[in-house]
Amino acid sequence: ATARFGWIGHLSLLANGTLLLADAHNNRLRTLQGGTVASYSGSTFGFNDGSLASALYKNPYAFDITSTNTIYLADHGNHRVRKIEAGMVTSIGSGVPGHQDGPLATARFHSPIAVALASNGDIYVTDYRNHCIRKISNGQVSSVTACQASCTTTVGGPVASAQLCSPKSITIDGSGAIYVWGGDQPIYNRVLTRIAGGQATIVAGGGTNTEFTPGRATDTALIDDVTQGQQLAVGPGGHIYFTQAVSARSVNVIVRFSY
Repeated sequence: ATARFGWIGHLSLLANGTLLLADAHNNRLRTLQGGTVASYSGSTFGFNDGSLASALYKNPYAFDITSTNTIYLADHGNHRVRKIEAGMVTSIGSGVPGHQDGPLATARFHSPIAVALASNGDIYVTDYRNHCIRKISNGQVSSVTACQASCTTTVGGPVASAQLCSPKSITIDGSGAIYVWGGDQPIYNRVLTRIAGGQATIVAGGGTNTEFTPGRATDTALIDDVTQGQQLAVGPGGHIYFTQAVSARSVNVIVRFSY
């Protein structure tokens, strides 16, 4: 009842049933178990690898967890992806903001904000200020979609040339299709994009309304404030669920999308 949070960017269950939360604005991961909130890792705003107790983060927004309880975390302000395994925190990426593919130690991200794990162990990252999706696989970082310094319009098409403006949330369904939710301004760039079969397809959003309207996916269903940390998840039956802040009415909604 007395615990306080800054900004919860993501939450998920550990193997033991403990709820793990990314408290982005407090620069730490926290746990909730048995009615008690505790710090899991992180303290002050900064950077440090090492033990859970000594590791430091800058606005850690979202993470994903493997079946063996390894955590991959998008450390937004440190421009890195952090790996938490066996009580130790290590880094993927040099920490220098920018775009560079290659080995894990020298690759560059620019404000990564979310991660999703594929069934084959590949890690997909929404590289927010590079406006693209990156992949971590076999010790290398590569670009899945076209990366660019700025972006004004989300454009589908062949994956290698597709443009995703300000990608935020990401999830992967049972077939391996990747769903990405993002786009800040203008309103019509707030879209849900599906990446599968070598193509990136805008499957929802892109309208001009400022109120959430259920029903038809394009133009009207998904168009409100994407700056409020929306989360994507795959549910039973392959339905895609995500949270949406409807700023005009100061309420939140959970949307189910079927493709």
